[in-house]
Amino acid sequence: MRQNSTNTRFSPPGASERGMTLLELLVAVCVSGILITIAFQFLSVSAEGMLSGREHAEMQQELRWATQFVSEHVALAGNTVPQLLLDDKGHQIITNFNGAGDEPDSLGIVGSFRSVVLTLDQTMGNEDSPIKCSDKTSVPAIPLDELLAIKDLGVISDGTFSEVFQITDISGDQVLHDTSLPWNDSKQLEHRYAIGSTFSMVANYSFFVATDEKGRPNLMVRTQAYPPQILAGDVEQFQVRFLMKSGQWQDTVDASEITMNEVSQVEIYMRARSPQPIRGYRDPVYGDAYKRMELRTMVIPRNISVI
Repeated sequence: MRQNSTNTRFSPPGASERGMTLLELLVAVCVSGILITIAFQFLSVSAEGMLSGREHAEMQQELRWATQFVSEHVALAGNTVPQLLLDDKGHQIITNFNGAGDEPDSLGIVGSFRSVVLTLDQTMGNEDSPIKCSDKTSVPAIPLDELLAIKDLGVISDGTFSEVFQITDISGDQVLHDTSLPWNDSKQLEHRYAIGSTFSMVANYSFFVATDEKGRPNLMVRTQAYPPQILAGDVEQFQVRFLMKSGQWQDTVDASEITMNEVSQVEIYMRARSPQPIRGYRDPVYGDAYKRMELRTMVIPRNISVI
C-alpha cells in the first residue's frame, strides 16, 4: 500500500518576514517628493517655453501683416486722387506727424486703395439727384453696399469735370451724396453728370499708436468711414522716415516736395512687445520683462516717386 507524502517548504535559516521601518518610509516619501518636484518644474518650464514660443510666433505674424498692410497703402498713396482734393480741399497725399522724443509717429495717407470704378447708368435729373450706378467689372455685378461704405469719399468725373463728395446713404443701385462742408455750402454737385460718367473711391487712412484700457499699446487704423480699430496689438513704436532724391532722410515732407516728386522711398519701422511680462527675463535695453520684436521695411510710393 502506497503512503501519501506532503512536500513542506521551510524558510532558510536566518530569514524573517518584516515591513518597512518608519525611517525607510520617510526616505521613500522624500525621494518621491523630490522627483515629483523636479518633474513638475520641468513640465512648468516646458509649458512656459511652449507658450512663449507660440506668443512669439503670433507676434511675428501679426507684426508682419500690419507692416504689409501699411506698406500697401503707402505704395498706393495718391492713386487716382483728383487735384481738386489736394488743392481746393487741402488734403496732402502723405502726412507724417513726427512724435516728440521717442513717441510714436502718426501717418496719414490719401488714395484709392480699392479697385472700385463704377459707371453711371443714367443721367442725373439735377445736381442733387442720387447717382445711379453699377459695377461693370464683375459677373454677376457686386452690390453697391458691398463695394462702398457710408462716409466714403467718392470721385465723379465725366472727362471734363471732376468732383469729390461724401456718401451719405446707399439704396440699391443709388448712391446718395452730401457736398456740404467741408466740400461746399450746398448739398448738390456743381454739375449734372451724364450716363457713362465714372465714379471711384478715395479714402483717407490714419495709422497711429494708442493705449487701451488695459494699458497695452496698439497700432490703430482709422478712415473717414470707420472709427479707430486695432490693426496690431502690443505695438509700442511706429516710426516713418522719407528718403529724398537728394539722399537725405527726413521725418516729414510737405506738399511741395510731394508735388515735385522729391520722395524716393518711405521707411516704416515697428516695434512690438510680448503681451505679458516674461518671468525671469530682463530686456537688456529697456530693463523690463517684455520680449520685443522689430521690423523695418522700405516702400516705394508708386504715384509720387520718380526712380
